[in-house]
Amino acid sequence: MPVNVAIVGPSGSGKTTLFNALTGGRGADGVGMVDVPDERLQRLAAAVKPVKVTPAQVRI
Repeated sequence: MPVNVAIVGPSGSGKTTLFNALTGGRGADGVGMVDVPDERLQRLAAAVKPVKVTPAQVRI
């Protein structure tokens, strides 16, 4: 389940720039999903060997 985050602010404050920086320009209709990088996740997956590894996600 992703965490939902909203970017709010006055016109010209850099909301679009921040959105593009966080999502890498990937996003439709002002909504983007970003995986949260965590090096610990890969180490845990290597130790436990689960069937599927799903990183945390943020919806912006």
